[in-house]
Amino acid sequence: LFCLSKQNLLFIMSKPAQKQIQFSQAPVRLKKGNTHTATIIWMHGLGDTANGWKDALERIVNSLPHIQAILPTAPKMSITFQGG
Repeated sequence: LFCLSKQNLLFIMSKPAQKQIQFSQAPVRLKKGNTHTATIIWMHGLGDTANGWKDALERIVNSLPHIQAILPTAPKMSITFQGG
């Protein structure tokens, strides 16, 4: 479940792991026109940011003006795979 506010995007996991994560940066928002009928929420991969995908999603939004894209940047957190 995603909850959108003007400032941030909150990600809330479903039970039983209910936990709230507040993203550290405001999400990148892309839209060409004033109205949209569809929204893409693009989640980047490990070690990336919203800005790493901004150009690719801008091309989609520019060619399909009824779509807006929201690209959040996940908070940094240590992971076991990389010695976290």
